Amino acid sequence: MQTEYDVLLKNKTWDFVPSSPLQNLISCKWIFRTKYKDGSIACHKARLVAKGFHQRPGLDYIETFSPVVKPATIRTVLSLAIIYGWSLRQIDINNAFLQGSLMEDVFMVQPPGFVSQSHPTHVCKLRQALYGLKQAPRAYVEVLPHPQGLFLSQHKYLQDLLTHAHMSNAKPVSTPMVTHPPLSTQTGASRLDISFAVNMLSQYMHKHTEDHWAALKRLLRYLTGTTIHGLLLCRDLLTTLHAFTDADWAGDKDDYISTTGYIVYLGRNPISWSSRKQRTLARSSTEAEYRAVAATTAEVLWVQNLLRELGYLPTNKPVIYCDNIGATYVAANPKFH
Repeated sequence: MQTEYDVLLKNKTWDFVPSSPLQNLISCKWIFRTKYKDGSIACHKARLVAKGFHQRPGLDYIETFSPVVKPATIRTVLSLAIIYGWSLRQIDINNAFLQGSLMEDVFMVQPPGFVSQSHPTHVCKLRQALYGLKQAPRAYVEVLPHPQGLFLSQHKYLQDLLTHAHMSNAKPVSTPMVTHPPLSTQTGASRLDISFAVNMLSQYMHKHTEDHWAALKRLLRYLTGTTIHGLLLCRDLLTTLHAFTDADWAGDKDDYISTTGYIVYLGRNPISWSSRKQRTLARSSTEAEYRAVAATTAEVLWVQNLLRELGYLPTNKPVIYCDNIGATYVAANPKFH
C-alpha cells in the first residue's frame, strides 16, 4: 500500500484542495491481489481504486468510450512473427491508467489509512486518472491513440496481452451445437469453432428458455473436451490474403434475417472470422450472399490497412471466395458499381 501511495504522489495524481458543498465527492478503496509465477507467490499488490459509480454524468465525466484491441490484430502480428522470425515480448505496464490526464474536475476523498497530516480535512482534486473512474480507459488511450489497439514505437516493440480460460468438471461432447431442432424464441466468440454457436445463443439472452440453457451447457461441455485445441499458425512464406464467405438465407425462423459468416486467411493462417446476423431482410439468396461478400470485403480492406501500417503488405491482390453464382456475377459486373 505504501509503495502504491508513493507512486501516486510521485506521479502528482492529485492536488489537496479544501472541501466544498458544491463538490461531488467520490469515495475510493484499496484492492489487494496476490500475483503468482510458476505456482509460487511473485508479489503482493495493492491498488487504489476510485468508486466510479459515485460519479455524475456531465459533472465528473463526459466521454467514456475507449477502443479496445481487435483480436485479428493480435493474430496478424503473431502470423507475421512466425513467417519472418520475429522475437516476441510480453510486458506488463504498471500503473497504466495513471498516465492519462483528466479534463474534468473530479474530487475524491483521501485514501483510507493515508490521510495527510498537514491537510487532514482537504480532498483530492484528481489531475491524473485512477482505476475505477468511468473516463480512465479513454484518458489512457488518448495518450497513445490508435484505433486498432496496436501501438508502434520507433523500434516496433509491441504490447500483447492474452488471456486463456477453460472450465472443468463437465462431460465433454464432440460438437459445439446441435443442428436440429433450430433455436428460436418459440422453443423452449473468440474461438473460431464456437463463433456460430455464440452468435446464436447471444440472440436469446433477453428471452431464454430451457432449450437455450441446454444449448449453452452443450457449448460449455464442448469447450471442456477441447481445452487442448487451438489455432495452428504456420510459417508460410506465401503471405497471400484470401477469405471465404457464406450466408444462410432467412436462417432465423423468428424474423427471417440471414446470417453472414466469413473467415480471412493470411497465407494458411486464419486471422479473422465472424458469424453475425445481417441488419436488414434479404429478399433473395443472392442478396444475402452479396451482403456477406460486402462485409468480408470490408474486413479484408481493414486487414490490408493493418499490414500496410506494419510494412508487410502482400504483393498479390486479395481473393474472396463465394459459393453463390448470383452474388459472384453481381460483384463482378462493373455496371452495378
